[in-house]
Amino acid sequence: MEGKTPIPPFIKALDKKDVEMVGFMMPLTEVKTSRIPPCAIAVGLLLRPAAAVNHIVVVKMPPGQTTKFYDDVIRIPRAI
Repeated sequence: MEGKTPIPPFIKALDKKDVEMVGFMMPLTEVKTSRIPPCAIAVGLLLRPAAAVNHIVVVKMPPGQTTKFYDDVIRIPRAI
C-alpha cells in the first residue's frame, strides 16, 4: 500500500521475492510473556535509535499465532 510517498520501483521489484532483513522487533502490543502476537520489524537500524515509518515492516500472522520476542538484533534470512 502506498501513502503520500510513492514506493520506488527498485523496492516494488522485490515483491514476492526472498530478501534478507536485519533489524529489531517492535511489538505492537505490550510484551507480557516471551511470545508476542504480530509485530513490526525496524529494518536496517543498527546504528540509529529511532525508526522512521519507511524503515518498518509489519509482520502478519494467522489469528492466534505468536512468535518468540527477541530484544536484540535479529536476522531474517528469507522473508517474503
